Amino acid sequence: PGDSMSSVARHLGRTEGMAGFYKGCQYSAMQSATEKSIYFFGYTYIIKAWKNAFGAPPGTAGALLCGCVAEWVHLPITLPIDACTVAIQTGSGYQNPLSIILRIVRERGFSGLYAGWNAYFVLCLKPAITYALFNTLKQLALKRRAARGGGGGKEGGVLTALEAFVIGAIARGVATIAVFPYTRAKVIVKSRNTGTIGGTIADIMKREGFFALYQGCVPEVSRGVLSAALMLAAKEKINAAVMRILAARAAARLLAI
Repeated sequence: PGDSMSSVARHLGRTEGMAGFYKGCQYSAMQSATEKSIYFFGYTYIIKAWKNAFGAPPGTAGALLCGCVAEWVHLPITLPIDACTVAIQTGSGYQNPLSIILRIVRERGFSGLYAGWNAYFVLCLKPAITYALFNTLKQLALKRRAARGGGGGKEGGVLTALEAFVIGAIARGVATIAVFPYTRAKVIVKSRNTGTIGGTIADIMKREGFFALYQGCVPEVSRGVLSAALMLAAKEKINAAVMRILAARAAARLLAI
């Protein structure tokens, strides 16, 4: 098939049917759930440690640093899942995940499960940029609402679902585009089970030019933007609900005293 999103979709539809679009979906979902839960737990803990150490929440640069550190926390668990998922999605026919892992270990050793790990020296910036930019834009949106007189009675300090969705989409889109060459190089290294991130990027630029580094960027941005926007919108509303519950419990304890 061609390299465009539509030609790949047509090829998948002809050769594998609708099932081809969902190959490895369960493993990708498991990786994403594990990655996000560990990331948010680590990020929350790191931000709390920062506040205890410096007496104030981090600024934009500090938030980026905390986000990068939090991203590295989940890699020992999620990189082997990612290696398995890439092998399933780029292979033909059904492949047992355990047999894939054993094959990778047999051919390349345990380090094969972590192929492309050094890309995360840059890729760790993607969630860091996403959440730092999201929080920055969130504060701007809340200040603008406050300047208009509270935004028509909306709950202070909380974005609406639509606001969170739009801001999350913008933040993830910017972050994905910023680091996409390393995302593409990581996938190539994992699918070929050979090469290095730097060598792969240099080879692509030499043979195909700079813009070839962004081949496949449109579907990745589309997927990532929708996923992150929905997640951040849900996170914003869940966080607000939890804070209301905690505030109500605290008030009830005060009244009981």
